[in-house]
Amino acid sequence: MYTTGLLLIFLPLSQTSWGQTYGLRWLTLAGLTAVGILLFLRRHLPDNHPPDHPHQLYPTLGLANHITLTRGLLLAFMAGFLFAPWPQGWLAWLPVLLYVVAVLLDLLDGYAARLTQQTTRLGVILDVELDGLGIGLTILLAVWYGQLPWWFLSLGVARFFFVWGSQIRERRGLPVCELPPSDYRRYWAGFQMGFLTVALWPIAPASGVTLVGLVYLLPILVGFGRDWLVVSDQLDPADGQYQRGRRLVHVWFFGWGPLLARLGLVGWLIGLGVFSQGWAGPAAWTAVWQGWGVMWSGVGVFLMLSTAVLTLLILCGIAARWAALLLIFPLALLYVHEPSWPNLGPVLLVNFIVLAGSGYVSLYRPAEAFLFHPLGSRADE
Repeated sequence: MYTTGLLLIFLPLSQTSWGQTYGLRWLTLAGLTAVGILLFLRRHLPDNHPPDHPHQLYPTLGLANHITLTRGLLLAFMAGFLFAPWPQGWLAWLPVLLYVVAVLLDLLDGYAARLTQQTTRLGVILDVELDGLGIGLTILLAVWYGQLPWWFLSLGVARFFFVWGSQIRERRGLPVCELPPSDYRRYWAGFQMGFLTVALWPIAPASGVTLVGLVYLLPILVGFGRDWLVVSDQLDPADGQYQRGRRLVHVWFFGWGPLLARLGLVGWLIGLGVFSQGWAGPAAWTAVWQGWGVMWSGVGVFLMLSTAVLTLLILCGIAARWAALLLIFPLALLYVHEPSWPNLGPVLLVNFIVLAGSGYVSLYRPAEAFLFHPLGSRADE
């Protein structure tokens, strides 16, 4: 499967101007990454058993593990684009397309394991390692292409330093405490992957990607720091003072913060004149589309009306997270047309609403259990 997949990607690449120069380098890096994944699989084949029954080995890998390995193949394809110029034309979208499909498969492999009743320790190990590999590769590519500054690599290596630090403490006989269960680790990881899929968009300005990335990067790094304090026995999660501080942060991040962001978004857009008839917004949207060869003259008016409707939903707190997710697109186009702080501010605010939700004084917040629980788990039923 791996050899066939490598050839199916390499042969079309070799026919392009990029592939004639860098095709063999792509094949080498992708092939080495694929071999590394297969060697890791071979090493952990004895873990192909139910989590609670280590001596009950399954005779086959099962559907879920095959899906996970397919995700690994796609990540190997991504690795092939490292240390080469960003391809041009349709090929520029191939790295992000590979990552998007890999993320979608990440949602399906656990569901397939629960559906076929073949959850394994091997699947858990592969899933965690490929998650780290995918995040690391995507950040490295984004840094290499100039979409993100070098210090974003801290997000890609944070987990490896965390594991490495824990192992060093064990060898030195220092206490290594177990992390308490937390639904928010999955929550942060999901939004992190969502941001990284956009970071590799060829049309996304690097300055905007960096600042939007801070909205997603900072909470994750703070979470890693908190977890390290717990693991290294410097913080007791049951401590009353810590619990009070945690509740206060939760109130502001998921309550008052989103409410203020909703009000600020409306005020900012009114200040820009987005909803006034004399504003040049529709012309700006139209210009972006014409630059891509789309000559539909009504696209500007359509996006202006869409912006007005989505902003009203956000202001009222009606499925605001989903409205904000849709609103990112037209607001980001304005920033693409004219990169400036006035045009970037609304993009940052809607991304915060996507991350934190609608907050207090919301008319309708749909159930979003899937953000905290795997697909197909009891919480989703």
